[in-house]
Amino acid sequence: MFVEFEQIEWRQQNNGCRRGDVAVRLHLVTRAVVTHGHADPKMPDALEFLDLIDRMNAAMQGLRGENFAGFQLTTSATNHDHAELMESVERYVTSVQDITAATQTTPAQIASLNVRC
Repeated sequence: MFVEFEQIEWRQQNNGCRRGDVAVRLHLVTRAVVTHGHADPKMPDALEFLDLIDRMNAAMQGLRGENFAGFQLTTSATNHDHAELMESVERYVTSVQDITAATQTTPAQIASLNVRC
């Protein structure tokens, strides 16, 4: 498996922060298992890559952090154009906030006030 990051378009926020939607494509490559019809005894092995995709999806759906939201699956594509390999590309998107350039503020100390009404 390998990860491909798409271009990020940032939206500037206040205080040096920025927000963007990050899209990643996860390429899952497995060996193709040739079968001959639905009764072929190798059919469970041929369909095993679908179980891998399901496990990857379950892991990605639960992945979130302090400055990024949960990933959402947006696109799935399977490529059979390789002689001995099967490639599945799963595209996920999350919203992130980059705070690396945020200015640090210090809380202001306010003396107690005596207000009369």
